[in-house]
Amino acid sequence: MTIKIKANMESVEQFSKLLAKKKKKLPEAMGHAIKRTAAHGRTNIIGQIKDGTYIKDGIIRERAKFERSGKMFAVVELNPSGRLGTRHFKGEQNENGVTFQIGPGEKLLLSRSAFMGPKLGKKNKKWKGNAFRRVGPNRKPIIKVLGVSPWGFFTKRNLVGPTQEHLQEWLTKRLVHELKRLFGLLGG
Repeated sequence: MTIKIKANMESVEQFSKLLAKKKKKLPEAMGHAIKRTAAHGRTNIIGQIKDGTYIKDGIIRERAKFERSGKMFAVVELNPSGRLGTRHFKGEQNENGVTFQIGPGEKLLLSRSAFMGPKLGKKNKKWKGNAFRRVGPNRKPIIKVLGVSPWGFFTKRNLVGPTQEHLQEWLTKRLVHELKRLFGLLGG
């Protein structure tokens, strides 16, 4: 059995006319798709860091920015920043020092001879429940024990490549959606 599929020239002409009318709107549709993909990318990055660490949303959102965009481009940046103190990683004092954990399922880390600073108090805001160690021959200076930064977690877990691949697929789907919207093919 053979099934022949042939283009109906009348349909082709109608589609060509429709495409000619909408041609000026195509860059706009692409721009919308790119901006929506960038917004999704920021949300995706924040979610991956949040799922892998105990870092609070606000801190991650502060460092993951969707700042710059133009007609045909958008940029999502995860800014490199300083590592965070142990209060962000459930730091607890015990007889050996301070233990903390970067995220669920991660191994428990121990900073020997460390001590926890007070969690409350207006006098020393820098302490804020973080862990500290005394170093040097006279036990000075006192240094803060640090975990990871959101940027450090994202790059060391090699999440950049898979995220870029995911966003390329997302851009394709989003562009199809925008073209359907442009041609009035979306129901609703």
